[in-house]
Amino acid sequence: MILAYPIDISRNFERRWQRQLQAARTRARSPVNDEPSDNACCPACFGPAPLAPASSDVCGDGMVRHHWCCQACGHGWATLARAVA
Repeated sequence: MILAYPIDISRNFERRWQRQLQAARTRARSPVNDEPSDNACCPACFGPAPLAPASSDVCGDGMVRHHWCCQACGHGWATLARAVA
């Protein structure tokens, strides 16, 4: 009779490793944005923010950088957002 303990141990180890990795990723510090969290105003003149970003870039690892430009004062800023799949 052959026991399958080594494979079970290996799988359990892999599952624990994946859980620890996922927990570390969620604990990682999220990028800091330079505008208010509600996206309602320009950080420089506090005028109304545009409805849509001027451009967007995919940064990898599920992060998207949005570039904004205030129509009132011309100040530009960027925000980072995590893309949800």
